[in-house]
Amino acid sequence: MTSDPQSILGQIQLNDYISVIWATVISHDYILTFSNEVEYVWNRPWTLVSAMYLVLRYLGLLVAMVQAFSTAMFLFTIWGGIIFSIVIHLVFMLRVYAMYNRSRTVLGILLFVYIPTMIFLLVLLGIINNPKTHVSITDVEVVNMELCASSYNVGTELIISMRVLSTVINGVLCSFAVVQFIRYSLEMHKVLGKWQSNRYMKLLVHESILYFVMVLLLNIMTLIQSLATLSGTVQVVLEALSGLPPYIVGPHLILSVREFHSRILGEHIDSGFGLDSQRFSTSRGVIFMTPEEREGHGDAVDEVAEIGIE
Repeated sequence: MTSDPQSILGQIQLNDYISVIWATVISHDYILTFSNEVEYVWNRPWTLVSAMYLVLRYLGLLVAMVQAFSTAMFLFTIWGGIIFSIVIHLVFMLRVYAMYNRSRTVLGILLFVYIPTMIFLLVLLGIINNPKTHVSITDVEVVNMELCASSYNVGTELIISMRVLSTVINGVLCSFAVVQFIRYSLEMHKVLGKWQSNRYMKLLVHESILYFVMVLLLNIMTLIQSLATLSGTVQVVLEALSGLPPYIVGPHLILSVREFHSRILGEHIDSGFGLDSQRFSTSRGVIFMTPEEREGHGDAVDEVAEIGIE
């Protein structure tokens, strides 16, 4: 950060504006999704996914608000963010596991990547954010104002390594999701005998593919921040753009998957996370067919509906 007082004040003002945007967006999202939360969390049987939802929604909400408006709870935002990261990656992993019809092979591969990656991330974050060795919180005087500032006494290699690990695990999850989306699309084309973009957009939404792609892009953005030399203003803006969405994406993923599988498919509330069998399995193309199309492709529909059922 530049030592010019006017530049520092300008960045502080920009950070304040971004903090207000964070609080507004998160609060607005919470209000919009609260009715769905009541319907698909509070009014449903308590499960592991329900607990993970509460962590992502309420711990995430608290961490995001504290990050936006306070530096007094610095360590809380760090370790709260770590818990949030562990849970959101677990949710994404369970979603991929369900997409592959609870394949033990896929689960084994995901756990092989997830467990060591989370351990390494915990170790790296513990080293980087250790207040006794690598983090210092000081009062800084700028234009007759005392400001609380934090500084890291670590090399960029540790931060880059942490962000590379995060990008790798999200890249693996996204790859699995995209491969399954391609498989579903080919099955849909086989049934319908034609390509229709609107159906594939529905498939993208209901199979949660966009969530995986979004999180991977955010990870790539944070990695670029670490590798590139950016001005203070650009750095603040990029950190805000990459830091906010996960606090919204996590709860939205759980609510949308629960709604789709319980209301539209009539399955168990958490079948979309591999905690109960999926009757429709990979027959997503059938779901988006009109009644006339289903009648005209009866044999093909039956064939697709049987694919992947164990």
